[in-house]
Amino acid sequence: MARLQWGSVTARIRELKSRIQRINPVNNKDEYFAAFGELLSLEQHARALREQAAGGL
Repeated sequence: MARLQWGSVTARIRELKSRIQRINPVNNKDEYFAAFGELLSLEQHARALREQAAGGL
């Protein structure tokens, strides 16, 4: 189950990284930091899912 969730989370991470690259951090500071904070959270979640999946082998 963790592997399925991990795939979904990593897809969202890719989308968010793409969005962050298109945001101008000078003109849209709040949007940039909100997206960056979400990215950090998702990456941490993906790491936990990857560890959980590896433990289930």
